[in-house]
Amino acid sequence: MEVNGIAHIFLTASNYERSRDYYRKLLPFLGLKPVIDTETTYYCVGGRTAVGISAPSAEHEGAAFEQERVGLHHLCFRAVNAPTSMNCTAF
Repeated sequence: MEVNGIAHIFLTASNYERSRDYYRKLLPFLGLKPVIDTETTYYCVGGRTAVGISAPSAEHEGAAFEQERVGLHHLCFRAVNAPTSMNCTAF
């Protein structure tokens, strides 16, 4: 067996509303289509993968991300025909 990509990934955002606003702009720009958009979940599909964000449980809402703790370190997209310079923080 050989892996040929990642089927999907879910991120839990400490500030769901702010994160959803950002990903509502970024993910469609990257060619992913929204298929779920609720008060607790935003999920897009495209490019042989899917990316979702979800709201945290109440006790973790607003918690700060700590890079060296257990969990996902970062998420990196690979794109074809990407512009030579692109600022994803502009979203």
